[in-house]
Amino acid sequence: MLNIKSTVTVIAVLLAISIPVVAQESAETTAPGGAEIEASFGDWSKVCQTNEAGEGESEGSAEKSCQIVQAATQNESGQRILQTSIGYADNGTPVLTLTAPLGIYLPRGITVSVDNTPITATISRCSQNGCVGQIQMQESLIEAMKNNNNGAVLVATTPDNNLKLPLSLKGFTAAFASLQ
Repeated sequence: MLNIKSTVTVIAVLLAISIPVVAQESAETTAPGGAEIEASFGDWSKVCQTNEAGEGESEGSAEKSCQIVQAATQNESGQRILQTSIGYADNGTPVLTLTAPLGIYLPRGITVSVDNTPITATISRCSQNGCVGQIQMQESLIEAMKNNNNGAVLVATTPDNNLKLPLSLKGFTAAFASLQ
């Protein structure tokens, strides 16, 4: 059972994500702690972090990990509504990570649609930063993202209501190439 404070919080989040979202921003203002913005490509930024050498590794063996990032914000408040990032898994597969706000309807997952082809990510976890879903990217999705200017991300706010958020693909081709 939800208490009044929880109910008010959920309603506030749902109202916030119901307001039109148009602003796309690269990671220039959203790089996570310790990460450095290496380059910007249209609406995407390449963000890298150097991981220190682990136990048993030599001191000069720090590893650099990079991803490309884009955030959509709510126009009036500047609140981040969606973060999209792409990086490579240890097995060399590109992974699309979508972080949506708390308060979404979890059973529907998070759906990315490019060129009218929807792909749904199951939500794997939620934290204070939002709810996260990941998609192992197939070549068809990568090519669709390279060949289109816009896509969309759909999140459900209730079992019967989807919120459609814009996904800019401006600069995606160069940003993705910078990861390889």
